[in-house]
Amino acid sequence: MPPSPTDKGKPTAPLWSLCLPVVVVSLLLLISGMQPDGRLHLWMLDVGQGDAIFLRTPQGHTALIDGGPGATPLLNGVGVRIPPWQHRLDLVVLTHPHQDHVMGLIELARRYQVDQVVQTQFTTTTGVEGEWLRLEKERAVPVHYARRGETITFQGEPDLSLLVLSPVTPDAAQERQGGDINNTSVVLKLEYGKHGILLEGDAQQQAEGEMLRHEAAELPSEVLKIGLTQ
Repeated sequence: MPPSPTDKGKPTAPLWSLCLPVVVVSLLLLISGMQPDGRLHLWMLDVGQGDAIFLRTPQGHTALIDGGPGATPLLNGVGVRIPPWQHRLDLVVLTHPHQDHVMGLIELARRYQVDQVVQTQFTTTTGVEGEWLRLEKERAVPVHYARRGETITFQGEPDLSLLVLSPVTPDAAQERQGGDINNTSVVLKLEYGKHGILLEGDAQQQAEGEMLRHEAAELPSEVLKIGLTQ
């Protein structure tokens, strides 16, 4: 049966031209969701057996607390929460140098510029801890050793801060000589206006007791991220 006159010579649109508007709109929505929106965002990234917490502040500053045990899940988790053209993080906090917290940070620091690292002071030439220290030196990353009572702030954001509640000193040498390195974890209280989120790293009973004795007034929070033993 011959085609009807209305079908003769009718152009057929390529499939890609039909999909293109949908792709463009999806990309615009995705990118707009990565832009500062005046709110604080906190994500507990799915990195397996380990910790990685990503922050985007109301003004768009970025912070990562720990990096989990591997690069791929961490890079995926961070990559979908910042624009693809952004290759820097304002802050990285390593609460303590166990593999399930530091391993993912090594590859991340190779791919992203890190403006500031906060951690405890430790010295080693072996394992992932040694690799992390060498990478910090090679890339000339500014490193600050956390101490109880300090406050970490973000420029232009007076309502947001990270209060260091532990350790007492940045030097973890004493605990390394026989104590639990989990108790040297950098413990932070994220304060946003009147709200508080307590991030314990892997702090254990000893460190928690110290905080109860010396920082009890600062501990009340709406959210508590507890520590795990290794």
